[in-house]
Amino acid sequence: MIPVPFRLKVPGQDHSSGGTVAWTTFQVHGLASLDGQSVRLEWSGSGTLDRVRGMDVQSEVISLPIESLLLPLPHLRSIQLIGGWLRPRIEITANELAVLGPIPGAHNGRIHLWLARGDRRLASTLIQAVHEAVRQLRLSPGSAAMPGPPTPTP
Repeated sequence: MIPVPFRLKVPGQDHSSGGTVAWTTFQVHGLASLDGQSVRLEWSGSGTLDRVRGMDVQSEVISLPIESLLLPLPHLRSIQLIGGWLRPRIEITANELAVLGPIPGAHNGRIHLWLARGDRRLASTLIQAVHEAVRQLRLSPGSAAMPGPPTPTP
């Protein structure tokens, strides 16, 4: 299955002290895919730190490391395509708050994976595959004994 490209909306940070004003903005992108009995999320990006001190203006771009998370299907409460044509996104909700904690922009056990309009069909295919995998998992014998929290991967 082809991975679905997405963007994460990560809030910026503003700082002010003395005569210096600084702010950081983030651009984070990634890929989502079904990996066996887990949803695999990989992301990376950059942060731009802008500083103004008196008449001195500085800008610095910082590369963020590539990170990933395997979300076992039993920890998945829901996954759905929302937002229609104008603002398409995949909404993933976990059974526990900490499950999606390592992902930038996750809040209250929920994350939005923002999509390009042209990737809606690909996202829909991924979501259908996840729903089918969850259904198969529920039908399989011994499905009650599932692993603990998701495994962050390097």
